[in-house]
Amino acid sequence: MRKNSFFPLIILVLMFTLFTGSHIIQAQPSGELRVGLPTLYDQTLHPIWETVYRKQYLEPMYDHLIGVDRDGKFDPKLGIAYKWEMAPNFLSWTFYIRDGAKFHNGVPLTIEDVKYTIEQAGTKKNNSLAQSDFKANVDRVEAIPANKVVVHLKKPWPTTLYFLSTLSGNEGMIQPKKYIEEKGEKGFNANPIGSGPYKFFEWKEGVHIKLVAQDSHWRIGVPKYKYLTFKLMPEEGTREAALRSGEVDVIAVSLARTKGLKDAGFNIQQKKDGLHVGLMWIQDWRPEFPTNKAKVRQALIYAINKEEIVKQILLGQGTVVGNATSMFTWSIEYKPYPLTPYDPKMAKQLLAEAGYPQGFTMYLYSFVTHLPETKIINEAIAGYWEAIGVKVKILEMDYSGFKPVWTKHQDPPGPAAFVLAWPNRPTYSWRNMYHTTALYSHKKDPQIDRMIEEFEAQPTTEGYITGAQKIMDYVLANFYSTGICTTHELFASGKKVPLWEMGKGVGSFRWEYIGEK
Repeated sequence: MRKNSFFPLIILVLMFTLFTGSHIIQAQPSGELRVGLPTLYDQTLHPIWETVYRKQYLEPMYDHLIGVDRDGKFDPKLGIAYKWEMAPNFLSWTFYIRDGAKFHNGVPLTIEDVKYTIEQAGTKKNNSLAQSDFKANVDRVEAIPANKVVVHLKKPWPTTLYFLSTLSGNEGMIQPKKYIEEKGEKGFNANPIGSGPYKFFEWKEGVHIKLVAQDSHWRIGVPKYKYLTFKLMPEEGTREAALRSGEVDVIAVSLARTKGLKDAGFNIQQKKDGLHVGLMWIQDWRPEFPTNKAKVRQALIYAINKEEIVKQILLGQGTVVGNATSMFTWSIEYKPYPLTPYDPKMAKQLLAEAGYPQGFTMYLYSFVTHLPETKIINEAIAGYWEAIGVKVKILEMDYSGFKPVWTKHQDPPGPAAFVLAWPNRPTYSWRNMYHTTALYSHKKDPQIDRMIEEFEAQPTTEGYITGAQKIMDYVLANFYSTGICTTHELFASGKKVPLWEMGKGVGSFRWEYIGEK
């Protein structure tokens, strides 16, 4: 009898070990995912201090107010707001804040944290492109116990939800109000906390940023990896060698290297049409710059063989586009525009008509972006411009070196342009790119200012779409910017890394979702 009764006892012990109430005890995160990247950009850990492109190592640490699923659709189950409502007069949004979310120090996330986060987005503290959008649109934010946050607007803002989600910037990442006030902004940046599935672990500037997983998270469940490490590896050859040797598990990779890696048994992960490659001018409002003249801008655009760039540099993995920056192929207001012609003969004629038959000196800023081929694209553009008599000086630097020029804190040495592989997205800031008052805009055109202001007063999504298309018509007619192409963001990984859906968010790769069921 003793022998027979022993086995039921063992079974009971095992059941007690495996179950707590009705919940199976889940496996804990394990191992480390090491990601080799060409740039970590500004290497700051405060959500709104610098560029949105830091999102891939910030996003795992924070929850956004508005949740988004893998297909880029708003999902109340995945954000701090579990419900939201727009007022009948379009002048406020009410967000209902979920209970139970906690920051990494164990302090509950509250409506005051949400209020604080939205308020900070419109201050000078926010160095991202969206600062002027929040400043122009948000009047005040009200926290109403027990679970409501009301955003009162100065004027209708139909795309509010996009700006508070991962589809746009970092402004929707909920910041811990009391912790920041206690530690100070610099203290918070040195040791940040959020409410996301991963916590800050280690930051070695110029080397890596390392995160550690929580055992479980309300949104993700149990993360697959114990550690996420983002390593700075500017040289692609170094990244490839590190992947092949097992030093890293995932790398950003160029098209030219994908075949060799695929043949060697590595996975190629593709964020299809994830990038919009575009060209913009720096301070073309200055009358002493040749780029102040529309015919010069037109000539420089007509001189570029965009189809050849896609075919030769991107190995055919891209599509030439007619739309310029702010209207992306994923944008809600997108419509196809005619492609600009490649016509070097006409480009020379336009330069002569503008008063520059012998050309002039043009500066082209070249810096690392999400697209490894950007440097080669810049070299190709310089060659096209040289062919029509324009002398080109390429200024190579890291993004942090270019940013003071873009934000107008530093003047260019002369007429200048830059190419950037912008992450494709459903909505973007027209104000920031083209309005006179915006931090990143290099335009001083009263007509486009009025168009943007009229567009921003539209209360409905339909009005937003019509207004945006009107602005793009004007931008293209004046050659204020040009798109080159869309292309894919590529990563190579070892076999131990499962393929995952990277989603539609700007700068987002959903690393925390690797291994999700």
